[in-house]
Amino acid sequence: MLTVFSATSIYMKKLVVFCLFFLMYLCSSYYHKATTYYIDASNGDDTNGGKSSKTSWKIIQRVNLF
Repeated sequence: MLTVFSATSIYMKKLVVFCLFFLMYLCSSYYHKATTYYIDASNGDDTNGGKSSKTSWKIIQRVNLF
């Protein structure tokens, strides 16, 4: 019976550690989301937001401001 308790205890510790790391991963990936910016040399406008094809920027140097 002691062996079963020890194996269960070790399993629970590993499960808790895994859950903590998984939670940290989920939280960090939420804050580090990538953003796609759109550039259109002929129809773009640098006063736009640049986050969709309809609101694209005209020049690529605008990306360097972020």
